[in-house]
Amino acid sequence: MKIKAIGALGLAFLVSDLSRTVNGVLGDSMRSDMSLSEASLGVITASFYIAFLLFQLPFGVLLDKVGPRKLQLFLLPIASIGAILCYLATDFSMLFLGRLLLGVGMSACLMAAFKGVSEWVPLRKVPMGNGLILGGGAIGGILATTPAAALSENFGWALSYLVLAIFICVAWSAIWISVPARSGAKAPPFKVSSLILAARDPIFRTVAVPAALSLGVASSFQGLWAGIWFSESLGMSSHSVGLGLFWMSISTIVGSLFIGFVANRLSNFGASLESVTYGFLLLHIAIQSYIVVFNPNGVVSWTLFSFFGVSGMLVFSCIATNNPGDNVAFKNAIFNLLSFGMAALIQVLYGALLDYALVEDAADVGERHSWALGLLVVVQLLVVITALIIGKVLNRNSILLSKHNGSSGC
Repeated sequence: MKIKAIGALGLAFLVSDLSRTVNGVLGDSMRSDMSLSEASLGVITASFYIAFLLFQLPFGVLLDKVGPRKLQLFLLPIASIGAILCYLATDFSMLFLGRLLLGVGMSACLMAAFKGVSEWVPLRKVPMGNGLILGGGAIGGILATTPAAALSENFGWALSYLVLAIFICVAWSAIWISVPARSGAKAPPFKVSSLILAARDPIFRTVAVPAALSLGVASSFQGLWAGIWFSESLGMSSHSVGLGLFWMSISTIVGSLFIGFVANRLSNFGASLESVTYGFLLLHIAIQSYIVVFNPNGVVSWTLFSFFGVSGMLVFSCIATNNPGDNVAFKNAIFNLLSFGMAALIQVLYGALLDYALVEDAADVGERHSWALGLLVVVQLLVVITALIIGKVLNRNSILLSKHNGSSGC
C-alpha cells in the first residue's frame, strides 16, 4: 500500500517535470503559430515558475496540515484546467493563464512526494526514496524531449497539452486510489518568525545566491531557450531539437549523481561543501563561456551545460550539514523560492535580451543568442565573486568575534 502511494505521488511529480520542460520542444512552433516575440514566449513559459514562486511556501504549510492526498486531489484538477486552456489557446493571454494555472496545480508535487516518503518510509531509507522520486521526475523531463517533438511534428504543438491534461487525470486517479488519508498528529502551526530566523542564515548572503542563479539559468534553458537556440542558431529540425533536449535530460540525471558523489568524497577529505559548490558553479560558467565564444555545432557542450547545471543543488546539502535540525525545512523552502524566482526572471530576461538584439539589427541569429547568454555569464561571474568576498568578510568577522569573546572570558 505504501509503495503504491509513493508511486502515485511520484507519478504526479513526473507529470510536473514534463509540464515544466515541455516548452523547450514546443516553444518554436508556438511562437511561429501565434506570432509571439521572444519576450512574450519567455513570459508565457516563466508563468509556470511564477506560480511555483508564489505558492511554494503556502502549499508547504498546507501540506503539513492536511497531508499529500487532500492537497494533491485539490490542486491537480487546477493543473488539468490549465493544460486544457493551453490546448485551446488562441492568443498570448490564454497561453499565459493556462501555464499559470498549470504551475499552480503542479507546485506541490515534489513536496507532496517527499512528504509521503518521510511519513511512510523508514528513516534510514528516506534518501533512497527521495532519489527514486527525483529519478522518476527526470523521466518526465525525458518525455518532454523526443516524444513531445514527434507529437508536435505530426499533430501540432497544442495536442501535447491535451495529452498532458490526460496524464494529469491519470495521476489524480492514482492518488485517489492509492494514497491514504492523513492520520495521526497534525503539524505545529506555522510561524513567520521562524521563517525570518531561517532567512538570516549567512548561507543566503553567500553561496546560495550564485547557486540559485546557476540553477535558474540551467532550468530556463532546458525548459525553453536551449530548444530555441538549437532551432534558430544551429538550424536543427524539430526532431533534432527533441533529441538534443533528450540528451540534456539524461545528462542532468548523470550530473546529479556524479556531483553528489564527488562532493561527498571531497568533503570526506576535508573540503568544505561551500568550496566544492563554488568550484562546480565556476565549471558551469566555463561551459557557458565556451558556448558563447564558439557556438559549437552538436549538443556535446550542451550536455555538459546540463551536467554542471545541477551544481546549485549542493546548497541543500550545505544547509543540512551546517544547520542540523535547525530550521532546515524553512531554509530549504527559502532556497527553493530563490531558485524559482531566478528561473522566472531569466526566462523573461533572456527573451527581452533577444528582442533587444533584434532591434539593434544583429546580422546573425547566433550572435543574438551568444550576446544574451554572454551577458548572463558576466552576471553569474560577478555574483560568484561578490559571494566569495562576502563569505571571506563574514568568516573574518566570525573569527574576530570568537577571539573577542575568548579574551573577554579570560
